[in-house]
Formats: sequence, structure tokens, C-alpha cells
Amino acid sequence: AESYSNIGLLTFACSSRISIGILRVDPTLVSLQWCKFHSGFNQVFGLCSLFIICFTTIDQYFSTNHRYAIRQLSTMKCAYLFLIIALLLSSSHGILFYIYALIDQSSFGCSIYNVIMRKYLSYFYFPVLSNALPILITMTFSLLSYRNVRRIVRRQIPIRRRRLDQQLTSMILIRVVSLIFFGLPYIITSLYQLNVPSGSNDLNSTIMILIAAILYSLVYTNFSINFYLFLIISSRFRGQVKYFIRKMSRSIFNLIHLPRHVRLNTNNQIMPEIPALNVSVLESA
Repeated sequence: AESYSNIGLLTFACSSRISIGILRVDPTLVSLQWCKFHSGFNQVFGLCSLFIICFTTIDQYFSTNHRYAIRQLSTMKCAYLFLIIALLLSSSHGILFYIYALIDQSSFGCSIYNVIMRKYLSYFYFPVLSNALPILITMTFSLLSYRNVRRIVRRQIPIRRRRLDQQLTSMILIRVVSLIFFGLPYIITSLYQLNVPSGSNDLNSTIMILIAAILYSLVYTNFSINFYLFLIISSRFRGQVKYFIRKMSRSIFNLIHLPRHVRLNTNNQIMPEIPALNVSVLESA
């Protein structure tokens, strides 16, 4: 679910960049509707990914707890409930951004300029909902999960299950660290922009726009770095990736180098059935 949210966010974020590179036009500064859609869907996908990370740490705490009653809470039904909550919360805030997003060429372009909405963003949305609350939830439950995993060593649990819990806990911990590292500068910049007078056009405002563009690139990195983080932190994940690549390369090589008379019959159909690739090795990671 987080991967789908990340893909959606990067798609909407890159669409404007691609338009600027090809057409030399930023659609968020030309079309009010696209400005609203861009702001709304960015919040939907971005917040959904953020909430899912929080719920992932909570679920990991459930699944590694030494109490059987708490471990029973880690179910697919609970995961679907978490996903529905994340979608509802992110969608409600996306609608707010769609309603209040406007274009102001003299200031920061496509942004929120409503006074009441800016106060809400300044005092609750950015400092609490997008910053303090997710950091508090993820750090608390990640540390609790880490403590649970250390307790697992003293419990009568199969070695394979123990290693899997340790692997997943370390992957979640590094994900939380990257969330804080790449997301916090974006929150600080957004708060600053909301409290800068919209008519300011001096050198400091220009420098701030440049800094904001750099920090926005960092926050987009936060939504595209999962695979590389897991590749670095987990030797088991690296082994599974290598196995998948070898399996895929071998199948493609065999398909290409089969003799033509074996590959094709008189009706131009493939005669031998090539077995489907087993991609569940990556899903299990």
C-alpha cells in the first residue's frame, strides 16, 4: 500500500517537472484546476504513505510482542482497517487542499493563501499531524519492536522466525530514520513559507524559494528510497534480490536463445510453455 502511494505521489510530482522540461511551462502556474488537483493528490498520496509507515510500526509491535493476545492483533483484518483509516484521513486533507489551493504569481505560485487555512496549516497540520505525531508514533513503536525482538532471543521460537522478525524490525527502523531525515526539512520550510508575507519579493524570498526547491527534492527522495534502504540494511533481502535477478535473467536468456523452429510453429505460436517466474521471493521480503 505504501508503494502504491509513493508511485502516485511521484507521478503527480514529476508530471509538472516533465512539463517544465518539455514544454517550458509549469501547469500549476497556468491552470487553476491543475493547481488544485496537484495540491490535493500530493497531500492524499503523501499523507497516506506517512500514515501507513506509522501503522506499519504499530503492526510490527503487535507481531513481535511476547503476549499472545497482543500478537493476535496483527492480522490482515487489522491491516485493512489501518489502510482504510489512512485513506480516509489523507483524502479529507486532500479535499481541503483542493478547495483552498490558488495561484499567486507574485508569491509562491500554487499554494494556500486563505488566512484561516494557513493558520490551521501553521499550528496543527505541519507541526503536529505531519511532523510531531508521526515521528512520535514511529519512534515509540519502533523502539518497542526492537525491545520485543531482543526478548525473542530468550523465548522458545524457531530460529527462522526469529531472524525474520529481526530483519523486518531493522528494515522498519531504517525506514523511520529516513522519514525523519528527509521529511523534517520539508516541514520546516513549509512552516516558514506559510508565515512569510505573500507580497514579499526581496532577495531573501528568492533565496528561500531556491532552498525550498532543494528541500522538496529531498522529501520526494523519501518516497523513492525504500528499495535501496532495504538493500543496504538486510543481507537476506540482498540475497532474495540476487536470486530474483538471476532467475529472471536465466529465463530471458533461454527464451532468446531457443532455436526459431522450436520457438515458433507454423501458426507463429510459442510451442513449449515457458514456466511463469516465481516472484513471491520479493513479496516475502
